[in-house]
Amino acid sequence: AHSCLGEACCLVLDTETSGFGGCVLNLGWILATAEGVELAAYDKLWRLPPRERIHSGAFKAHGITKARLSRDGVDPKPELAEFFALVAAALAAGVVVVAHNVRRSVLRT
Repeated sequence: AHSCLGEACCLVLDTETSGFGGCVLNLGWILATAEGVELAAYDKLWRLPPRERIHSGAFKAHGITKARLSRDGVDPKPELAEFFALVAAALAAGVVVVAHNVRRSVLRT
C-alpha cells in the first residue's frame, strides 16, 4: 500500500467494534485514486483481547462472533502498528483519510 500512495487520492476505512468504547474486531480499508480505482485494500478480523466481550447491540449490527474471531482473527498489535504507519504516510503524502460513520468529536489532529 505504501508504494501506491503517490497515485492515491483517498484512504477510506471502516471498523466493526465490540461495542461503544470497545475494541476493534474488524478493520477494512481501501486506498483509491480520484477516479475510484482500487490501489490496495485490507479486510481482516482481529482477535478479541482476553476478558473482552462483544456487546449484544454490536453483535446485532455486524454478526461477528467470539468463535469466529478465535478461528479467523489475527493478532491486532502488529496490524494496528502497520495501519497507523499507513495513515501517517498517507497524510504526509496529502492523501485524504475518510472514516465511515465517525463523529467529528472523535477526530484528533
